[in-house]
Amino acid sequence: MCAIFGFYLNRELNINDINLGKKALKMLEHRGPDDSGVWFNKKKGIFFGHNRLSIIDTSHLNKQPMSYNGTTLIFNGEIYNFKEIKKKFENKFPKFKTLGDTEVLLKLFHFNEKKTLDHLDGMFAFACFKNEKLFLAVDHFGEKPLYYAKMKDGIYFSSEAKPLIELLKLSLTNNKKLKMEFTLFGYINSPNTIYQNLFKLEPAHYIECTTHDKKIRLNKKKYWAVKPRSFSSGAIQPISKDKIENIKEILLTSIESRMISDVPIGLFMSSGIDSILIASLIKKELNQNIDTYTVKFNSAKVHDESTYAKRIAKHLGLNHTIISSDYKKNYNLNNLLELYSLDPNDNLTIFSIFAMSQLARKNIKVALCGMGSDEIFLGYNRYSFFYKYINLIKKLRIFRPTINLIDKLSKNKFKRIQTLNKNFLQVNKRNIYLNHLNRNQLQLYEENLITSISSKYFSGNLNIFLKEMFDYDLKYTMPNSYIPPIDLGSMKASLEVRSPFLNKNLYEYIVKNIDQRSLLKFGSKNILKTILKEYLPEKYLALPKRGFVFPVSELIKKKSTSSEKKIILRKKILEKLNI
Repeated sequence: MCAIFGFYLNRELNINDINLGKKALKMLEHRGPDDSGVWFNKKKGIFFGHNRLSIIDTSHLNKQPMSYNGTTLIFNGEIYNFKEIKKKFENKFPKFKTLGDTEVLLKLFHFNEKKTLDHLDGMFAFACFKNEKLFLAVDHFGEKPLYYAKMKDGIYFSSEAKPLIELLKLSLTNNKKLKMEFTLFGYINSPNTIYQNLFKLEPAHYIECTTHDKKIRLNKKKYWAVKPRSFSSGAIQPISKDKIENIKEILLTSIESRMISDVPIGLFMSSGIDSILIASLIKKELNQNIDTYTVKFNSAKVHDESTYAKRIAKHLGLNHTIISSDYKKNYNLNNLLELYSLDPNDNLTIFSIFAMSQLARKNIKVALCGMGSDEIFLGYNRYSFFYKYINLIKKLRIFRPTINLIDKLSKNKFKRIQTLNKNFLQVNKRNIYLNHLNRNQLQLYEENLITSISSKYFSGNLNIFLKEMFDYDLKYTMPNSYIPPIDLGSMKASLEVRSPFLNKNLYEYIVKNIDQRSLLKFGSKNILKTILKEYLPEKYLALPKRGFVFPVSELIKKKSTSSEKKIILRKKILEKLNI
């Protein structure tokens, strides 16, 4: 895990350009405090800078930028299957000088160029320069960020937004739609940002940059598509033992590859299914010990995962550390913007991740987490809720006056009646997704698309509706709202976080071989719970679904609903940016 920064200009470099690159690396030092290096060619207008967090093969031979026969690479992330790639191409590749993944990626690109991406299992953002061409790429799920700025003199890119914003003096956008998008959703979907000329490369995309008539031309393409979920017909059958065993084996392989490290590694473990399954498989199937960590905030307002997490770790025979953190320390709007590198986001989980990473960093340099499980295994409560109730909604609307009365007389005592009444029965075209999914594409404000979705929604076309929901969360919500706090929060403390669930092979197996209805009908993440029953008592499988949540009420003191507080928070963030 590292930081990369660079630029490709339509002119020769001067000393000011090189100094700008070095300043940027200084601003990104927290992402890679172990080493730093630069490479540039003044005549060709190319500059590469790299800050290193040494994880695999910590020797000086693994230093970046790294070059081979006219190809130069800077790389942020990990290629988990680098040993398999190395073996596969051992007859084609020259002798290796290092034991890490950087040299494997460099030589793979040198011989295969953009076909390189077909072979990779990893989290990565990398830049390669070969034959007067700059190549930029981001991993399949967008775990590693890559921002780029299109300027008159060329393209600049960085692992975080702040160096580009401040050093290039980028202006805030005057695009009203983008401002509205942030106000409603708390983030802006890539490739857009709140700044003019600044973009974020989308998951599973690459850019080829070439020069022509002293102009830098960008050609952006998608190299892997998120496959749509399939719904079988007929009676819904339980998932077979063979398929569950196959999923377990794929997950085990993913975990094992993500544990490759030459430095201490741990696990961020809540009491949720995702992280405790990882812990169980490591201990019981891989026969390895791993230190586990949970953050405990000194406030009754912040959900405490530590008690159950400790009990589960003890049951598995794993060493567990409860990290106590003062949640009020520096947790304010200024700190929020700083942690997000000036790219605004309302996901306050970054406070919890940063606190845990900062304190865990004293003992470990790498941590595993359960990120991505909900997207892969359809674990969000709203999925099962829609699946269970959507076919009743159309019929229930005719009884809305009665349900209103029941809801009023019961004083919101019956949660499901309240949810149906408030979030479904009183829905209209403009708040269908806004109220129910919390996140959505700005395109939904276009009347024709709203009408289309409204028709699908009220006609009870469950399959179409759910597929759109699943695809949206995986393509947009996860990379733009859920991943940034993990990457930026951990890397601010110089800690690398890896997620075994974000594995292309695992996702493709689930989509291709599992009736998606069975993921919803038999309970949230029933596959994972079935596997967990081999290792843990039933009582640990039925705990409420939570996470390392930080309450919005700590930043917004006004008495109002949670949804209203989020809107207030987003407006305050924009005010801080002087928008």
